[in-house]
Amino acid sequence: MAISIFLGIDGTSVDDTETNGADWQLSSNQSYVRRMVNTFSLGPSHYLGGISGLGFNADNLAKLGFAWIKEQLKSTQTNPVLWGVNIKPQQTKIYMAGYSRGGAAMIHTCNLLKNEMPDVKISGLFLFDAVDRSTSLSNVQIIPENVRMIYHGMRDFTTGSRQTWGNCGKVASGGGTLHIKKFFTTHGGMGGKLRFDLQNNKKLPFGSGANSNSTSPMTSNQAFLAEADILGLGGKLETNVTPMVGFSASLAAWSWMQQGYQNTVGMQGN
Repeated sequence: MAISIFLGIDGTSVDDTETNGADWQLSSNQSYVRRMVNTFSLGPSHYLGGISGLGFNADNLAKLGFAWIKEQLKSTQTNPVLWGVNIKPQQTKIYMAGYSRGGAAMIHTCNLLKNEMPDVKISGLFLFDAVDRSTSLSNVQIIPENVRMIYHGMRDFTTGSRQTWGNCGKVASGGGTLHIKKFFTTHGGMGGKLRFDLQNNKKLPFGSGANSNSTSPMTSNQAFLAEADILGLGGKLETNVTPMVGFSASLAAWSWMQQGYQNTVGMQGN
């Protein structure tokens, strides 16, 4: 018998810091990583978020995630009452999800696990537009060989979204199987946070909070989505993505990742 655990590390962008507390909470709840963590029903799950603007704490979040995984693996050995049987760490199925710099942090967590517990494998890694924009992380370009199945949904660079933010996790070493698919939506759309791009255009897709003057993105007359500038100076950077196309592609990315998750869990025999 094996048990399963799920760890998610979310990203935080300039867009997030420009909103008030209510809007940040709404964004956190809507994020795709948060949804995967909240809907995981095969065992314990844990969510980490809040990477700082320059990413100074990304390394710390990766270490916190690694510590949580080790604690779960320890429980399988020392708490047979919790699991019903005494299980070896190698029998634990580990699933992970990360968005933006949280995706880079998750790759770093995989490396920490490989170095300290090489016999433990990661059953599935699900990345939403992982980017290497942290000053505290290294060796996150390549996904290590302890990861068996990887799905990485990325924004199409022809969207003009975050042109200076290069993706990491585009190569898998060892025997891991890597699936990559690109979607014509913004970086925010890839993480389930399209509301901020629409807010920059004075269009909010999900209508809540004190500044709710929203309309559906499917009927928005705004020509193209704009993103907050990366320095947080109040400027807006226009993309090549219309609200309707961006919203539809964001949902398509979520659907693709959900199918990848179901395929991975099915292959692992859960």
